[in-house]
Amino acid sequence: MPTPEQVHRLDLGPGTPVGIHVVTGHTAEGKPVRVAVTVLPGDRYVISYERQREEPNEDA
Repeated sequence: MPTPEQVHRLDLGPGTPVGIHVVTGHTAEGKPVRVAVTVLPGDRYVISYERQREEPNEDA
C-alpha cells in the first residue's frame, strides 16, 4: 500500500495500491551502476517490460 506522500503525489483514492518497478543497470562485468525506481498507481497502469541483453562484441 502507498505511503501518505505517494497518496498525495499520485492523487490516489482510498484503498488504491501502488506498483513499484525497480530496474538496475550493470556493467559488462556485472557491477551495478544505476537504478531506476518507478511508483505507479495500481488502478491506472499495466506494466509490460521487455529487455534483451546485448552480448559484447569480441571483435571490438
